[in-house]
Amino acid sequence: MTSSRTSRFERAAMDRPIIEQRVMRIIEAIVRDKLDGRVVSMQAPLIELGMASVDMVNFLLQIEEEFSIQIPTRLVTPANF
Repeated sequence: MTSSRTSRFERAAMDRPIIEQRVMRIIEAIVRDKLDGRVVSMQAPLIELGMASVDMVNFLLQIEEEFSIQIPTRLVTPANF
């Protein structure tokens, strides 16, 4: 059982660059008009990229659709943005 967990985690680590690219595409599409020459990075808080609360809801919905997941409401807090 340990080996299957290890391989799942290893796969996730290998997929990380692909996942980050997909997330970045979504972020860039939402904030494209608000960037004013700034570069989007995975470390930048979304609010600093110009996302308003409506944009953040749109972002969450797009993430859920892109990755076929459902983000639990209890995890959606201002601290996570």
